[in-house]
Amino acid sequence: MIHMAMIMVILSLKQWPQLLRETFNKDYNCYRLGGDEFVIIGKETDQERLKDLLRTMTNSLAEMRAEGIPLPTVSYGYSIFQEEAKSDFRKTFKEADEQMYHFKKIHKVDAAEKKAESF
Repeated sequence: MIHMAMIMVILSLKQWPQLLRETFNKDYNCYRLGGDEFVIIGKETDQERLKDLLRTMTNSLAEMRAEGIPLPTVSYGYSIFQEEAKSDFRKTFKEADEQMYHFKKIHKVDAAEKKAESF
């Protein structure tokens, strides 16, 4: 029986390898899709645990920003593949990708609003 989670991440920083290693342990495999996109695949299928890992990653980024390291926003999405549910791996990948781009759009709107407020 195959169970796995796929996490899609857009990162644009030199510190990403260390950040990913610290957040996602040896039970996860991280792959660069191209440009600033990465996919993280692991056997964890507990949604709350995945959310905790993603919170850990975003909290680490917030700490780096607080230390004065200029960082872009990070967008991510995740999806859980479960073989017995007759899931389609491509569908799982697409769900994570769509969630990530939805999150990215939210970041763009937030950034535009903050920019408008500063005028």
